[in-house]
Amino acid sequence: MDNKDNLSCKIEKLRNEISKKINENLDNITIDDIIDKSNELNNLIVEYYRETNKNH
Repeated sequence: MDNKDNLSCKIEKLRNEISKKINENLDNITIDDIIDKSNELNNLIVEYYRETNKNH
């Protein structure tokens, strides 16, 4: 598995984790939790696109 595929899997896993956390803990989740996970997801997406465009 190359790095791009690995990043894609991490992105999908994190998206699912965020959705699950929101669905299960909507009453207890804080905006800081959402921001932290969102930042983590955004960093993975940026890394993914860097990897994708590396050879262009």
